[in-house]
Amino acid sequence: MNLNKIKDDCLEIIQKSNLKLYSFDYKKKDDSNVLEIVVDKVGFIDIEDIEDITNKINEYLDKEDPIDEEYSLEISSRGLEKDFDFDDASVYIGEWIEVKTFDQLYKGKLIEALKDSLVIKNDKNKNIKINANDISSLRIVCKF
Repeated sequence: MNLNKIKDDCLEIIQKSNLKLYSFDYKKKDDSNVLEIVVDKVGFIDIEDIEDITNKINEYLDKEDPIDEEYSLEISSRGLEKDFDFDDASVYIGEWIEVKTFDQLYKGKLIEALKDSLVIKNDKNKNIKINANDISSLRIVCKF
């Protein structure tokens, strides 16, 4: 089994579907072999994306049969709460985010993504402008 070739082939399928490969692993799990693939995309990934990529990768695996032993295929997304890059911030306008600076943590709804800053509205309805140079990480968060 050439795991690098399988990964490269799966990566090509994933990229053609406008998704990103987040992780790829072949491992033992509960006495079974598992090909575990985690995908992502800018914005939100939905169940239709997962279903589509699962079908395409299954089709490839069935046709090429690159794994000699019994295994199961698990494809999932990174989930709703995830890190994102400043350059992708405009995709998440209207969403609740967590902004870490080098000395503070902010949470709020992303109102505006400017060239050099972000504006969020916190849970006290106050707009906060955060300079891009001060941001150490950005993350989508769930608000309950």
